[in-house]
Amino acid sequence: DDDRDEDAKRAPIWKCITDLKARFPHMKIALVGDHVTALPEEAFLFCPVDYCVRGGQYDFAMVNLANHLERGEELGSGVFWKDAVSGEVVNSGTAPKPPQFLQVRPHIDRELVKWKLYAERNGNFMRTPGTYGWATGASGADCWWRRPVAGLDTSLVPEGESKGGGCTFCSWTSLLPKFSVRPVDDYLDELEHLASIGVREVLTTPARFLWAAGCTSSLLASANGDCIRSS
Repeated sequence: DDDRDEDAKRAPIWKCITDLKARFPHMKIALVGDHVTALPEEAFLFCPVDYCVRGGQYDFAMVNLANHLERGEELGSGVFWKDAVSGEVVNSGTAPKPPQFLQVRPHIDRELVKWKLYAERNGNFMRTPGTYGWATGASGADCWWRRPVAGLDTSLVPEGESKGGGCTFCSWTSLLPKFSVRPVDDYLDELEHLASIGVREVLTTPARFLWAAGCTSSLLASANGDCIRSS
């Protein structure tokens, strides 16, 4: 309705993007996340964003987008943009790009992303300085409760979407259409590194991933009085 449209127009993110594009017209801006995955065309109504990328593996998707713009690499599905001629929102395929599952993925370069800028003034942390876990799934991808269900009719499920059970209203259904669990030792290696640079709380998602990975006891034993918390 009209009230919701006005609220959307006033959203800080739309204003921020509009201001950035006015100051730096050649800058390319892409949005990712749960909201964009659910409503990939909405942002184009309220701001001059360049791309909206659906799906949960934003790091892989953003590298693909950068390589596409810089080197002409084939663009994966799930990317939306405005056609320069028609002004219509077009896409490279509506379903998110199929996830890539690697046993061990590179850890975040915390100094490169200046983690300390976000370590104190963040209402999500009970202890500071804090930070978030691994970018591509802190300890797993998707929900433990959305495993394949024997006898479930998936013939009408679109390509790239979940064919498991679980809660149909949950955003993870389209963010990460397959289940995977991160190796325990790799997760502990990252936590040890974070502790060594002064991190006191690591916010990870969600606890059931830790349980599924079989590493809850190891994490608790490694906490040393500080906090490893699930959102």
